[in-house]
Amino acid sequence: MRAIRWMAVFGLCAAVTPLAALANDEAKGAFERTDFNADGKISFEEYRNRSVRVFNDLDANGDGRLTTDEQPPAKDAKGNPAVRGTVTIEAFSDSLLDHFEAADANKDGYLGIEEWSNVPKPGKKPAKQ
Repeated sequence: MRAIRWMAVFGLCAAVTPLAALANDEAKGAFERTDFNADGKISFEEYRNRSVRVFNDLDANGDGRLTTDEQPPAKDAKGNPAVRGTVTIEAFSDSLLDHFEAADANKDGYLGIEEWSNVPKPGKKPAKQ
């Protein structure tokens, strides 16, 4: 059960964050929308705020949980439909720092546009650094 929950959380994180597969214009647009203070970099607070906002937008009934019917479709690393399960806002929020830190290649506490495109993909648990 715990493995299914982690896969659902990471699949959802990937759904709300830009991936390298996105077109450059889409990734740049998402980056600019997330960079609230327009300083050219994404702080953890900006990343968290965008991610939670997207979670809340997906949470159709406002119960703090995303059931499988509220989640966007996701694929695993092999391109197969990802195993999904209910994701709580708490589990989702707990995973955000791991994803942010895994993408922050230069460890400066911010994501530049290049790092923004390297947020962990669905089904991949970020490696602890």
